[in-house]
Amino acid sequence: MLKMLIADDEPVIIRGLQMLIDWAQLGIEICATCENGADALREIFAQSPDLALLDISMPGKTGIEILKALHTAQSRTKVIFISGFQDFSYAHDALSYGAVDYLLKPVKKDDLLRAVEKCLPVQPEHSAPAPASDTGSYSDAFGRVAEMEPASYILTAVQPLGLTARNAMERQLIEFSIFGQLDTLCRQTGQGTAFQKKGQCYLLLVNMTQAQATGWLHDAQALLEQRTKCKVGFVCSPATAEMSAVPTFTAPCRDACRWFYFADRLPDTVLAMDAPPFGEAPADTAALHPLQEAVAASFVETDREIFNRAVKNLLAAVPPITDGRADAAVYHLLVCRRMVQARLERSGVQCAGGSSDLLDAARETADYPALEALFKKSLEELYGQMAGQVKKNEHKDIQKVTDYIAAHYRENLTLEVLAKHIHMNPFYFSSYFKKQLGQNFKDYLNRVRMEHALELLLNSDKRSYEIAEEVGFKDYRYFNEVFSRYYGKTPAAYRKSFKEQNNG
Repeated sequence: MLKMLIADDEPVIIRGLQMLIDWAQLGIEICATCENGADALREIFAQSPDLALLDISMPGKTGIEILKALHTAQSRTKVIFISGFQDFSYAHDALSYGAVDYLLKPVKKDDLLRAVEKCLPVQPEHSAPAPASDTGSYSDAFGRVAEMEPASYILTAVQPLGLTARNAMERQLIEFSIFGQLDTLCRQTGQGTAFQKKGQCYLLLVNMTQAQATGWLHDAQALLEQRTKCKVGFVCSPATAEMSAVPTFTAPCRDACRWFYFADRLPDTVLAMDAPPFGEAPADTAALHPLQEAVAASFVETDREIFNRAVKNLLAAVPPITDGRADAAVYHLLVCRRMVQARLERSGVQCAGGSSDLLDAARETADYPALEALFKKSLEELYGQMAGQVKKNEHKDIQKVTDYIAAHYRENLTLEVLAKHIHMNPFYFSSYFKKQLGQNFKDYLNRVRMEHALELLLNSDKRSYEIAEEVGFKDYRYFNEVFSRYYGKTPAAYRKSFKEQNNG
């Protein structure tokens, strides 16, 4: 790892710089922090850090004095100055003595990353080397391994995982750190070297069996994750005794890195170039059709548990059956989404939004978890639209039912009559009615009839049996029983009590 010193006479600035960037992930260790220039210069001479972040104005020695001393001593430590606006006039002196950059406080993360990047092309011998050009990468790598007199070669493509949210600069620095640490590890263990071709990092491992290479790469994964907090995937070629065969493996290994789009679904992240990670997948993607249909059907059933299970089954089936192709995964998930929308629209649910914007967003996803999240979100939006329209339609339907009861309560109303009125299955209508109105159909109808019966009882001279018949009761005794249950008295007793109270 690279070593870096931070010096500033304000402790809060030091803490801020330490926290601004995850230095370990960039392969940089903060070896010392100092609050005055004299201590900073002593530590630089003692530890020979690769980088030094120095404040211009510090007690003991200024940043410029430190830089002059380093220049005289021909120190290889790269200096980046940080300072307040009032000291900006020092910038010319700072740069003339070889400072890499000059940053104003408060320091911005991207500005600091850019300055650090400037320090990387020329590295000390013990640090991570800068990536070689494509032209020199093969010859340099093969030249180094030739000195080892290898009996076998395994080419391995390297793929950093989980860097999707980084900005381009930070990603480049992390990838540089990973490359350097892998190359150092290869050299330290005498197991090969690292090189780059067309932007892809490769390891050329030597004198290992396939099993030994797999174990070595798993150890390297653990080490890199510990040091950089990043996961790395590897794709290995078959072992070969012919160096001339190695270049033929670069393209297949690079192509097999497509599987890392599905990294969270893979059984392992050390893959063989010529072996699908899920084993032999079904050749016919038509096997996805029943799973897509199950997702579409779950909407109509309006059962969240069935819906969640159907989506989970589909998402699990896509990676192996699409041979690791991100574009194929996008296609099959969007086909499912269109099937859902078509099914809903056939059921009378009007769905807002098309698939064009969704397709563009899906193509931009960096990995399968991002595609899954986008797919689930689009389904949830459809589910919400469906639920909203179902609720709206249900409100209209129940309003039609209550209006019909209000107009026809005198008639022989049944569940079948009302279900037919809103074109609903009579077996489902009973539970639907209770769910919407909080009481069963019979109780609701009796309440409506009792309200009308009470009005007739108090505002007319009709006899009880006449009122019973008028509000829809064919059985007078049953009418009396229901009335008593609602109002605590028989119709005759209730009328008598009402008149006595009003005449009194």
